[in-house]
Amino acid sequence: MRILKTLVLGVALSTLTACGGASVDAQVISESTTVQEVLQVAPEVKTGPNWTMRADESTLVFKGKQTGSEFSGEFTSFTTEIVFDPNSLDAARVTAVIDMSAFDAGSSDRNDALPGKEWFSIKAFPEAVFESDNFAATGEGTYEAIGTLTLRGVSLPVTVPFEIEITDGVAVMKSELSLNRGDYGVGQGVWATDEWVDLGVGLEITIVADKV
Repeated sequence: MRILKTLVLGVALSTLTACGGASVDAQVISESTTVQEVLQVAPEVKTGPNWTMRADESTLVFKGKQTGSEFSGEFTSFTTEIVFDPNSLDAARVTAVIDMSAFDAGSSDRNDALPGKEWFSIKAFPEAVFESDNFAATGEGTYEAIGTLTLRGVSLPVTVPFEIEITDGVAVMKSELSLNRGDYGVGQGVWATDEWVDLGVGLEITIVADKV
């Protein structure tokens, strides 16, 4: 039992050191020390600031073209979980969940059609989710989040380029990117080609968030 306990404590100490707990004094680890006591000695490991999105100031706009005419719409309900620090990109992560039933596509015809099986099929796929824990700097104040977008049951890699300004604990992030709706099966049957509606969809994202 003494050998087993020593091994467990050794693993605990090694793990804490690897996670940033190098300041743990090895001398406090004695035969009578418990794993719980080791964990209490270790300093708190922080992974970066958390941010709370201001839902009333954040927007998710989509743009397309129907029979040659451009149109735009907006998803009106989405949530985010954000950890981001420009000086600690290895710890950055984001999850965005979009309510696919909450949108305005700019016309009653589109608003009636998009929830159906041929388009968003919201009864089967009520949410779209973007997740990333892979961030990289691309310039002064510009970055990209490399992650996965799951839409209509299809999960594909997506890179989201963005710029961000952080002032007095308030972050403003802006991004523009394009998706091919056909990759996700959005638009079935006669809508599967670009004969009536272009396959390309533009997204314009603005996130305003407060540091917690």
